[in-house]
Amino acid sequence: MRGGTVAVVGGSIAGCAFASAAARAGAERVVVFERTGGRMADRGVGLCVHDERASELAAMGTLPAGIPTHRLTRRRWVVRDGSASPAGKLFWEQPFPFHSYHWGLLWRGLREATPASVVYRQGVTVTSVARDGAGAGGRAELVLSGPADATGDLERHDLVVGADGYRSVVRD
Repeated sequence: MRGGTVAVVGGSIAGCAFASAAARAGAERVVVFERTGGRMADRGVGLCVHDERASELAAMGTLPAGIPTHRLTRRRWVVRDGSASPAGKLFWEQPFPFHSYHWGLLWRGLREATPASVVYRQGVTVTSVARDGAGAGGRAELVLSGPADATGDLERHDLVVGADGYRSVVRD
């Protein structure tokens, strides 16, 4: 992408990763809208990335080096077999070449690696997204709420990316 403005709705893992990629690809302006104000809460879960995808993402600069991971090599499927063994019976084992990341560590690493040119607006909620013109030449119009200086504001962007989770205002 060369030029143009990009709005990323959602500033978590996918939002930070896409914002970084758009900035590196040459977007004129990238703005991330994250509805959470203050510190993002750790989710306490692990996210797994296949070894080959992790290498590709690192080579592209999307996945910064130095984020702690737990290397996984095998996945085991265990079933209860009625014996006294609490481990049960191994039913199936398969290769599992993945890196497991803690949500909070992965998000912080991606956030810290987001280029300084990206505007990251925390505490601002996008309440609706619509096309502001007819045809392919129209831009996307975002309606914002949040701090007094943002409530009811309209912003127009050439591209809007929904990284705002399962209750996405962008998909609606």
